Amino acid sequence: MNIRNNVVAYVAILVAVVLAPTSAYAASLMVRSGDIVDGQVKSVDLGSNSVRSGKIADGQVTGADVVESSLGQVPTALQGGLGRHGTTGSCDPETLTYVPCSTVSVTLAAPARLLVIGSVRAASEVGADEYQGNCRIGTTSGAVNASTDYVQSHDGGVGEGDYSENLTVMAVTTVFPVGTHVVGVDCNQTDDGAIVYEQARVVVVALSAG
Repeated sequence: MNIRNNVVAYVAILVAVVLAPTSAYAASLMVRSGDIVDGQVKSVDLGSNSVRSGKIADGQVTGADVVESSLGQVPTALQGGLGRHGTTGSCDPETLTYVPCSTVSVTLAAPARLLVIGSVRAASEVGADEYQGNCRIGTTSGAVNASTDYVQSHDGGVGEGDYSENLTVMAVTTVFPVGTHVVGVDCNQTDDGAIVYEQARVVVVALSAG
């Protein structure tokens, strides 16, 4: 029995002697935060997908850390954002040349299309019993001809300078670049009759460039 116990004891001692240096060596290979010089771990040292969201402290990733081209479109970016409206104006064109009746400026921080809505009240001038004219949306890049609408007095037996009619024009422009742009409602007068435009107003809303 003593011989058997001695053999077991010798085997245990041998195993401990053999494994002790191995464990110590393995422990010496472990990399701890104290072993790393600050700023020396580079992206090439990290395996793919080795750093996940759970390893990042809240608020530590800022806009400067994100590649903008890697981001998808935010769904609400398609909604209208910046909006402006002009003061009430008037105009009295005498020819076919368009003149601005009301304008407003809008400053874009990013390229955008513009939704422009203009309204005016057309009236016959004193001394005239009829009128004809056109109104349209005008911009710093030129007129939006598709928005043109026509207004004409009707023979209703009204007195001179008494006839009036409301007119609304609207358009969505092409993409405007970053910067300040002026938009408005422009009107003219044809050869028949004399017309004046009153209570002219314009509203503009910036839309997504997409």
